[in-house]
Amino acid sequence: MCPSCLAQIPGGTGFGATGNKSFTVFVYTSWMNSDGLPFQDGEFTIEFELDEVAERLTLTLKGRIVSQTYYDICVGFYSKLADPGRYDRLVDCTASKGYVTFDHLDALSRLWRSWLAKADRVVNVAVVSDDPLTHARMGVVDHLSHKQRHRAFYTLAEAEAWLETHGKRQD
Repeated sequence: MCPSCLAQIPGGTGFGATGNKSFTVFVYTSWMNSDGLPFQDGEFTIEFELDEVAERLTLTLKGRIVSQTYYDICVGFYSKLADPGRYDRLVDCTASKGYVTFDHLDALSRLWRSWLAKADRVVNVAVVSDDPLTHARMGVVDHLSHKQRHRAFYTLAEAEAWLETHGKRQD
């Protein structure tokens, strides 16, 4: 994976990368919607922290979630990884508002189905949100998913503990 390749994803200002021996951070920020108009509620940012040692990808969402933008950013990012199924995921939505539509969740689940077709294990996905609707939707998201186990948590500590218990090295 190369940061210069990731910077070519359309729709925003691109990725910036910083890193050390164990992890790399890529940040994508968009100020405009799919019509090219500024967001009324400011920017929408997704920060990807890739920890090669723990085999974990942490996504931190900030601002008002724009479903199409979320989908485009994630597809662009995951498609640049040699093996997206190698990493468990922690999705922190505590600094964001809004939702990813079911159409985009379904489209992402179809892509994950192809990316995980030959995987020999389940990918764990912990979502942190204080929004009750996110928790209520998690069963549907889990049902749509192939070789992924989704759980919703109210705190980052709960999500991290679950990933430590159910993560790659424990399964």
